Amino acid sequence: MLRVHFTTDDIARIRLAAAPDPLWEIANSFQTLITDDAPLAFREWRLVVRPRLPRTSRQLAGLLPPRGYRDLFAVLRPSGRG
Repeated sequence: MLRVHFTTDDIARIRLAAAPDPLWEIANSFQTLITDDAPLAFREWRLVVRPRLPRTSRQLAGLLPPRGYRDLFAVLRPSGRG
């Protein structure tokens, strides 16, 4: 188990995004799409979307594997949002 301790100063520096980040949404959606996790919740969506994916979308699977570590360079970028 990993335990992280935050100081009062750490908590005071926490900022919340004003809106979802589009790249994170794409990354999370793609990973959900290519797995069979939560079959009841996402079954219909997967049945509609998977056949519509272009072949080139398979290249994303190398950067966004269905499970485990995801290279953050693929989704992190300066947002310009304060």
